[in-house]
Amino acid sequence: MAAEPAGGFIDLRVRGRHEGSHSDDSVWPSFTDIMTVVVMIFLMALVVILIRNVELVRAERDATAGRIVLEQRLSQMERSIADIRVRLLRAQGERDATATRLAASREETRALTNDLLALRLVRDQLQRSRDQLLAQNRALGRNFESAQQSIGDLEQQKQALALEITALQEERARLQREKIAAEAEAEESGRRFDLLSAVYAGLETEKLTLEERADLLEQKLGALQEQHSALQTEYERLVGLARSELGRVVVRIRYRAEGEARLIQLAEPGAAGFTELSRAEMEARLEALSREHPQNLYTKIIIPEDSGLSYSEALEFTQEVLRKYDYYYQ
Repeated sequence: MAAEPAGGFIDLRVRGRHEGSHSDDSVWPSFTDIMTVVVMIFLMALVVILIRNVELVRAERDATAGRIVLEQRLSQMERSIADIRVRLLRAQGERDATATRLAASREETRALTNDLLALRLVRDQLQRSRDQLLAQNRALGRNFESAQQSIGDLEQQKQALALEITALQEERARLQREKIAAEAEAEESGRRFDLLSAVYAGLETEKLTLEERADLLEQKLGALQEQHSALQTEYERLVGLARSELGRVVVRIRYRAEGEARLIQLAEPGAAGFTELSRAEMEARLEALSREHPQNLYTKIIIPEDSGLSYSEALEFTQEVLRKYDYYYQ
């Protein structure tokens, strides 16, 4: 155990009481450490207080700036309210003046309404007459379009009907001009109603004439189609037995018209679909296939029903291709 000093306190120093002159030196380092800790705590508290003070100053500055902005906006709103009040007073004055003018115009409106009713009756009568004429003219227009379509079909199949088709086109154009003139006169006044009735009677007569001609053209078209069917049947009977795809290399050619252009599509042997080519490219490809398969190339010409080609043009194309490249005609 440690020895007790004369004063009655236990000696807790590391070196003990026997070191004599060195006992006073160990007190000062401990005191220095304590004071250093106290100073550091004070400095840290001072830094925290300074940072907090800076944040408070910044927040107060922002609040001051916001208050200034709000005061400016409040001032602008007060000026806007004053302007709105001035405008409201002006609008009320204009409203009173407008009400006065409106009361005066109502009397004029009543008088004009009576005149307007009378004019509407006259207008309704004229409009009914015009609608009747327009309906009749539309019916004539549909008949003209039907006749024109029939003429277009016959033009592609038979050139001998070109003169009749031209005459029908001229008649349709003339009737169209008369129809436009009749519509303008119907809208202009009812005094020319008798004249329009006479024009309508003439149009009815010409419509009957066109219908008779259209029937005649349809009969001719039916006769031509029957003749074509008979020739096709005879051709297949004479040629079909001798010419066959069995054991041959088949190349398919589709030929049709699109406006003034002529479209050619070719499907080579074993190909799944057609490829569009020009006339020169088609002939070059057929020439190569003919050399590759001499005396064994079967050229199948396909003319769709809506090809737009005349019978003579389709027949000429078919015969020309067969004579040049088909095995049967070699």
